[in-house]
Amino acid sequence: MAAQAYSWDVNVDGNIYKVEFAKNKISINGGEGVKINKFKSKSMFPNSQYFLPLGNKEAVLNIRQGADPVLTIDGRDCKTGEPFTLSKMPGWGWVFIVLHVINFFILIGGAIGGALCGGLCVISAGIASNGGKTTGKKVAGCVILWLVASVIEFILAIILASLLSGM
Repeated sequence: MAAQAYSWDVNVDGNIYKVEFAKNKISINGGEGVKINKFKSKSMFPNSQYFLPLGNKEAVLNIRQGADPVLTIDGRDCKTGEPFTLSKMPGWGWVFIVLHVINFFILIGGAIGGALCGGLCVISAGIASNGGKTTGKKVAGCVILWLVASVIEFILAIILASLLSGM
């Protein structure tokens, strides 16, 4: 599956800048791609912001797990022109993070459990902070994710226990 590429045409003081984002690299006006981690950044779980100099202004590439990136300038979405605000994870979202951590300690543990727990926590945070869905849909998504993950972790724990007891 090919990595998704994103492109924005940004007007800064009459100059048009073509900003492209693909494969964790930023390219401005067709120049050589620069790794995203080379830009000044700020992280606020589950969001990351990367600050890109464009002329005499600074554009902000907002990246949230499970959503398309949004490029903003002066607090406005460069694609739509609408005001942009970062969606924050609501307090109830932490309940699902805690539930995944509990599963780590009770069900699977170890390196496999740690990788699963970390990934599931990031996915849960992305679902909970998705500003495009109603609270009911976000809660339902987190509940379904936790239930499916719990069943899979339980099955993995049984499989791993049977493999280890056979040694």
